[in-house]
Amino acid sequence: MANRGPGRPRTPLLEHPLTRRLLQTDLAHSGKSQTELGEKYGVDQSSISEFAARHAATIQQIRDDAANEFAGLAIAQKAARLEVYRELVDACMTPVPKTAGKDGDWVRDEEGDVVYEIDAAVAGKLLRNVAEELGHLPNRVTLGGEVGVTTNYQFNGVDPEKLR
Repeated sequence: MANRGPGRPRTPLLEHPLTRRLLQTDLAHSGKSQTELGEKYGVDQSSISEFAARHAATIQQIRDDAANEFAGLAIAQKAARLEVYRELVDACMTPVPKTAGKDGDWVRDEEGDVVYEIDAAVAGKLLRNVAEELGHLPNRVTLGGEVGVTTNYQFNGVDPEKLR
């Protein structure tokens, strides 16, 4: 793929959050060799070996928690969900070149420098999700307007008969 200019570096295949968790689980429980796992994930054995060394503690935790049916399921673990949120917030707050149109031309300022932007709105939503996950915000309550339900309002100090 041609280099289109400045931008956010791609996440290495094995470090993508979901791929990372699957490979950690495979290393902990599959019994396959690193060469076999390399073929499965499309990388060479040395990449699997380096990955295993980097993530040795997590792989051991998965081995130790083998009785837990959710041990290899990242979304079932609060800590793993929070880690994915952290990575997503980091990505949203990393400045990337602003593009204009489908052809991907970079937006430039008056001096000809590339304009960078962050995705603060998405980062804010993610941070709110984290706060909810940690119990720092009250649960959302939705008041439904169900059909056939009558709602009576009482205003203190107001005579309803005078309003007619």
